[in-house]
Parts: sequence; structure tokens; C-alpha cells
Amino acid sequence: MCRLIVDLPATGHALSFLDTPRAVQAHVPHRAHRPRAERVQRLLLDHKRCEMVTITLPEELPVNETLELLRRPVRWASQPAWSW
Repeated sequence: MCRLIVDLPATGHALSFLDTPRAVQAHVPHRAHRPRAERVQRLLLDHKRCEMVTITLPEELPVNETLELLRRPVRWASQPAWSW
């Protein structure tokens, strides 16, 4: 099994990053990119292959942003593939 660890940016940017595959499928007219975006989206939604573990600094702003990330619904996932 291969493990890939991604250090995501601040909450707003992280949500945009995680939404990229859906946005590509919805807005990029070039069909060559759609199959790759679909594969990435399937990976992110696959509970057996992908999970997100949040880690933050023990400071007010990072903690609040992490809580926002955990509370915020992700448009493309009815059940997110990450753990809380």
C-alpha cells in the first residue's frame, strides 16, 4: 500500500483544493482532463483508499479554522472520505 501525505493550506483554500476534481468536471470543456478528474474524485470518495486526518496548532485561529473545515459540508461528497 502506498501512503501519500498532503499538507493542505488554510481552510478556505483546502476546501477549494478538495473540490477541484468536481470543478474540473463541471467547468473545463476539454474532455481530455475529465477522466483524470473523475479518477481523483473517486479516490477522494473511496473510504478504503483515502482518509483525511486533521492536525492543527494549539492556537485560537488554527483551531477555529480546523473546526470550520470539519463542520463545513463538501459539495461533492454526501459522506466525506475522511475521518474526523
